[in-house]
Amino acid sequence: MSNEIVTITIKDGKAYQVPVGDTLFKTLRGVHVFIPSLCGGNGFCGQCRVKVLSGTHSSVTEKERKKLTPEELASGWRLSCQTPVDSDITLELPETIKDVRMFTAVVTELEMVSHDIRRAKLKLLIPPTLQFLPGAYILLDVPPCPGAPRGASRSYSIASPPSSNTEFELNVKLVPSGIGSGFVHNNLKLNDEVTFTAPYSGYPNCDDKNELICVAGGSGMSPILSILRHLKEIGSKRRVLYFFGVKIHADLLYIDELQAFEKSLPDFHFIPVLEKLNGEETKVYEMGLVTEAMERRIHDATLASAYLCGGPGMLTAACNVLTKLGISCDKIFFDRFG
Repeated sequence: MSNEIVTITIKDGKAYQVPVGDTLFKTLRGVHVFIPSLCGGNGFCGQCRVKVLSGTHSSVTEKERKKLTPEELASGWRLSCQTPVDSDITLELPETIKDVRMFTAVVTELEMVSHDIRRAKLKLLIPPTLQFLPGAYILLDVPPCPGAPRGASRSYSIASPPSSNTEFELNVKLVPSGIGSGFVHNNLKLNDEVTFTAPYSGYPNCDDKNELICVAGGSGMSPILSILRHLKEIGSKRRVLYFFGVKIHADLLYIDELQAFEKSLPDFHFIPVLEKLNGEETKVYEMGLVTEAMERRIHDATLASAYLCGGPGMLTAACNVLTKLGISCDKIFFDRFG
């Protein structure tokens, strides 16, 4: 590391005196400017984008060419984990991360809520409160491990409503060879301390009055739980349809709470959809793909909005169905991870 000092200036923000030699991602983190990254700054996820307005003599890397379009590169967008600090530099950061901070929390509860999803409850230590929108997510720091020798960060949605700003829940699905989920399922213990950055994203339109169509699968339950719990707290009368798609009955979670929402929220309808059903389950659940159930249940969604959470395949299929049913693309909200 060189002793030379340069200046990183954030447009409409502060300027920082920093040493040259490391990446923008690591250098900014050192001055508590947190850029989102799912891979811990290793160039694989493409999330740590910043716009370089002036400065840096470095060339665009192959990893950047895979994650950024030629138009984005021409406009000055770079991956901060691939851009070295080698001169004075002026940056523009995405508006969505301006309030992101580092937090420390202690694990107060751990529970399996399905055969492969573990609920973790975290109580904040430093800072003592977290302000977030319903459906927001955190980036949990994962310690160094064989798959990530320098550590990593993984995104997990908050299942609690924003009123729960000192203690909140995550639901983490165990993914084979998953670095983050393996840490939560196999290594995390009660009273452990963890660090994370937050808040990221969130659904800003809970106060709207039009119909809301929610679609999720698996641990995609979390952000929608946050939204529903918030709607209950504010006494919302909004019509909400929630399609939750899983493969088998053992994949269902929070069923009692969701069925209770049908009594406490005046126009809420929960529609669990199973790919495989036994004889008795056909009386209770929809069968098939979640998109097939949407087409059976929804006839005109022209005036509706939608909130989606799931894998890329499900997101694409659900968006196609919703647009066919009349929802404009600007009324469909989801976070694209990875």
